Amino acid sequence: MHDRLFELGAELQALEARGGCWAYPDPLASVPAAAAIGRYLESIGYSSTHTPQDVRRFITQARAGDPEASEPLAELHRQLVARLAADCQGRGLPLSALIEEGSLGLWQAVQAYDLDSRCDFSVYAAWRVRRQIDHALQSGTRSIRLPVPVARQLYRYLRGLRGPL
Repeated sequence: MHDRLFELGAELQALEARGGCWAYPDPLASVPAAAAIGRYLESIGYSSTHTPQDVRRFITQARAGDPEASEPLAELHRQLVARLAADCQGRGLPLSALIEEGSLGLWQAVQAYDLDSRCDFSVYAAWRVRRQIDHALQSGTRSIRLPVPVARQLYRYLRGLRGPL
């Protein structure tokens, strides 16, 4: 298996060197888009805190169909989405697309969270956001689809070859 990963890594490095690995243009290349992303990241610098009971109430209301109930949850977890999206920067999708995918993952977390579980909502939301971002990176950046666990292992291997930044 390690030999196959090594072969895939060499192929991907060759594609990267030719510039043919990434399918999407970077919208941050334009100044207005970069300014908009910068303003968004500045705006999420502060978010109010809510108790776990408030989060439970917001989730219950959002599931009942109240569109305004999911807004406070999104406000609370925008920093989480931005941080997880920033961790995946440079892997083929622009930051704006990663934030959008992370927001979809957050919405899925609100819909699927089990109120009776012992897991905190923010931990579950982080898992869903990471999963959604990984899926977007897999479906949007490779011409040959790899299973997500294999792609994650390959990325770790390639990151180890490149060394620390």
